[in-house]
Amino acid sequence: MDDWRQGKFSTPETFDEAVEAFFTPDVVFDVWCANETASTPDQTVYSLDNLKSWFDNVACFDLTDVVVSALPSTQDPSQVWQQFNCIATNKATGKRTRIESLKVVTFQGAKVKRVAIMYGAARLHQCESAADADLRVA
Repeated sequence: MDDWRQGKFSTPETFDEAVEAFFTPDVVFDVWCANETASTPDQTVYSLDNLKSWFDNVACFDLTDVVVSALPSTQDPSQVWQQFNCIATNKATGKRTRIESLKVVTFQGAKVKRVAIMYGAARLHQCESAADADLRVA
């Protein structure tokens, strides 16, 4: 998480190196939204080919009051279950919402092979541009 906070996944100069250091070549980010009333897709899958768009989407927000807790799986030693909660403020609109999510991170050796992310808030993973960055929260 320190490399993410330092912006290594946000700049073209460091993105490829950071991805190579942390993820397997066949990495999958499987992002689910639990808000069935949202106009966004229920699921978005990212691979190495489009993983930068995931990090670009997250970069549309300032994340504060971050609380992370993690627990290794008792059923699968390659997995870590992580609860990630924060306040997300849209950089373009200033609108804020509380994000509550559960992540299941699967490792292959020291690298991440799969990340399953389940959100309780709809718009975090669909900020394609500043114009589309509205969280739809007052």
